Amino acid sequence: MFIFIQMLSTHEERLKFEELYFRYRELLYKIAYNILGNETDAEDAVQQAFLSIIENFDKISKNSKIDCPKTKAFCVIVLERKALDILRERTRHPETELSDDAAGIGIREDLKMDLENAVASLPAKYRQYILLRYDMGFNVKEISEILGEKPDTVRKALYRARQRLKEMLEGYEL
Repeated sequence: MFIFIQMLSTHEERLKFEELYFRYRELLYKIAYNILGNETDAEDAVQQAFLSIIENFDKISKNSKIDCPKTKAFCVIVLERKALDILRERTRHPETELSDDAAGIGIREDLKMDLENAVASLPAKYRQYILLRYDMGFNVKEISEILGEKPDTVRKALYRARQRLKEMLEGYEL
């Protein structure tokens, strides 16, 4: 919540947001959990909703009180949209558990350790791209938004990082 409060400019807005946060956070979490059925996703939806509420806080701060039905409805609508976005993303990109024992995916333990060491030995600028893309699963557009860079810059850095890894692991047979 502290980060949210820092985004507001005046002391009055901060106090008003703090009151809003403590009044509606449990309600928003319950609604998000009912939609998503998952604690982690529900927490993410609530955090995204509060960020969106802060971005549009002028709509609440000028016209309404925190405990009025309009404010409550505004918060719930924002939360529902964020939860549905997460649900939509989850159905578009379902998570699957991968097993090293799955047919055709077996990775030798020595290669796995060397790959991890190779990634760890990359320069920090390349390592962050590799980890965001392949460990955390972000796409190029998402990485560009996270790092504040152009998608072409991200693509080029990923290419260079993969080339470095390829050079480091040359000699290994799969």
